[in-house]
Amino acid sequence: LPELPHPCLRRLKRLGSFRHTVTYREITVQVFRAALKTASPDLRFVKRAELARLPLSTPSRKALEL
Repeated sequence: LPELPHPCLRRLKRLGSFRHTVTYREITVQVFRAALKTASPDLRFVKRAELARLPLSTPSRKALEL
């Protein structure tokens, strides 16, 4: 995932956060919604129905539940 704030995004709105544990490390993930300012080759948008077919990590799937 790209680092925030990404130069192509604007109007970040925090949706929430959650904790994810990997072995002994606890990670807090903050989730944002943003509007696209300009197109970027490193960003790709997909329809929600297509997400089940993508190889997403557990934190990515948790973020989509918010």
